[in-house]
Amino acid sequence: LIYTRILAKISHAPNHCRPITPLERLSITLRYLASGNSHISLALNYRVSPASISKIVREVMVAICEEFEKECLPV
Repeated sequence: LIYTRILAKISHAPNHCRPITPLERLSITLRYLASGNSHISLALNYRVSPASISKIVREVMVAICEEFEKECLPV
């Protein structure tokens, strides 16, 4: 459910290297939220740079908040 609703917001066009898929992006973010692991630990587990982990978590969290804000936090 979350994946299908935020897919367009977390997809990126491929460039010179293999892009991190939207499913991997969501997985990294959920692992970060569930475990509280450091970005370095996640980077080692997912074979992505810590800077990319930071950017991914931020982007996916913004997408989740924008998508579910009205449902979960009604005014």
